[in-house]
Amino acid sequence: MSITYIASMLKLGIGSPRPFYIIPALKQANAYGFGFPSGHTLMATVLWGLTWYYFSRQRGLQMMFLLLPIAYCLAFGQAIARVWYGVHFITDTIASLILGTGMVAIYIAWLNAENYSLDDCIVSKWFWLSMSLVIGVTASISHAPEHVYLFAASLGVFLSLDYVNWAPFSFQQVTSDKRSESLFFVLLACYLWGA
Repeated sequence: MSITYIASMLKLGIGSPRPFYIIPALKQANAYGFGFPSGHTLMATVLWGLTWYYFSRQRGLQMMFLLLPIAYCLAFGQAIARVWYGVHFITDTIASLILGTGMVAIYIAWLNAENYSLDDCIVSKWFWLSMSLVIGVTASISHAPEHVYLFAASLGVFLSLDYVNWAPFSFQQVTSDKRSESLFFVLLACYLWGA
């Protein structure tokens, strides 16, 4: 949610045109709105970066150095695709890779924080109420569909926290079948959202 919010705020704030607005022959895929930053590249960088962090933390230092180039190659592949389709300038994707790397570093620091860590915030009603208010005010000013969707999602999480008991939950308690089922639905949702 934070990646989409940050990308959309930068797009609206900077207002950089896409390459095919200047040279129509470049257009090979449909895209709308402004071009900077590349939301797809930013999302790929953060998701692959956090996946790299998760696996390197589980497997150790050697795996960290082995997986880092793979994570960057996957994010860089997304950047190349966005330029190839003519929907972003090279500078848009390079800046998105740099911004995404910074966001990964912030999320890793937030995950390992002593006070108000990411785990604590995710189950806090006050955190989600604050996020709902900030995104709601932004949506009422910008009228951007992404902000309305993010507001609805954050408000839904805030309202659902009354019905979910997070205290005794541990991912290790979930059976292998349930993990596979959960992973399938998460991947399906990501695919449908991107389609």
